[in-house]
Amino acid sequence: NGITINEAEMVLRRYSKVTYQLCNATSLLPENHLQHSYHSYTRVFAAGDVSPELSPGDVTTINLPTINRQVSFQFLPSRKLFEYIPLSVGVVDKSLHGITVTNGIIQRIVKCLGKNGLFTYRPRCPHFGSLSFIGQRSSSTVAQPNPSEGDVKNFWYYRKHLNQVWWCLVIKVVNILTSNLVSLGLKEFFHLSKLMPFLFPNSFLDGAREFCQFAILTINFVNTIHCDENDDFGIEIDDIALTALATLLTCGHLTQSLLLQVRATIHHINTFGLTAPTTCGYQVVSDNIEVQSIQFFIGFGLGICYRIVDGWTHAFLPATHSHLTSAPLFILNGKVFSRFENCNILAWGKGKERKK
Repeated sequence: NGITINEAEMVLRRYSKVTYQLCNATSLLPENHLQHSYHSYTRVFAAGDVSPELSPGDVTTINLPTINRQVSFQFLPSRKLFEYIPLSVGVVDKSLHGITVTNGIIQRIVKCLGKNGLFTYRPRCPHFGSLSFIGQRSSSTVAQPNPSEGDVKNFWYYRKHLNQVWWCLVIKVVNILTSNLVSLGLKEFFHLSKLMPFLFPNSFLDGAREFCQFAILTINFVNTIHCDENDDFGIEIDDIALTALATLLTCGHLTQSLLLQVRATIHHINTFGLTAPTTCGYQVVSDNIEVQSIQFFIGFGLGICYRIVDGWTHAFLPATHSHLTSAPLFILNGKVFSRFENCNILAWGKGKERKK
């Protein structure tokens, strides 16, 4: 039957061991946001020697003493600062999703993959809810093959049984949802879209720019704080990239804008290394439009968080900072629920190809 908001706050305080303050990037809105298509477009940069210079008079700074962070923000035209590399980018634009998912589709996904998905447990990052990986794994992994790889050496899949009747539907839905999604990462992380075909020519035949080839599918997903260190390409790749970029610095034909992109990329690699991105889409699927869902993606290492809303897309570099997805809450008529029938939060994404 749910509990009141005050009762929910008491429950959270009872189980909370420590309190941290973060900057809610979703709540930062310009004064004229109601008159323009703002789309909650947010880009997060790390401060450093090669970072965007903000106008002092228009900057607001938020101090976060509990995590030793300081966040400064400013509202600018969307095409500004494109020479710099963000660590996190969020935008609310459902055109990136291709289709709108219904609870009927979600029910068929559950019938096919099971209530908990294909991947029920990860020791390094415990989770709750449905989680499935679709695509090639690392060649050195000990995990079992998944159905999208076919029958590999007659091994069992992650789950010993799945409903083959709906498998083609699941693959089709995942392909549609992820096909447009990666365009955000390709645009924002220009250093990767330009460097990856040069560094890995065998993986980018015919000039293909798709560097995210591993799909993730979740339903009502919650996980714990972690950093995806496996998405780091490694020091050897960093050195190759830095050598090539150092040569470009001596090129007299680069415009000032391109030269700044090269310098920003060198600074980024020296600071964080060359890491693969992950791009995720979110849809809140509910048969009751009165139900309000509250869930956050928490970029703890950056000191920011985003409220997950219907139509949101998030591209980020998961090896550069710690992050997690909070547990969702659902509110209806002043009552709080941890689960609500026929109200689901579907999330999917694409990340680095796992086969190396």
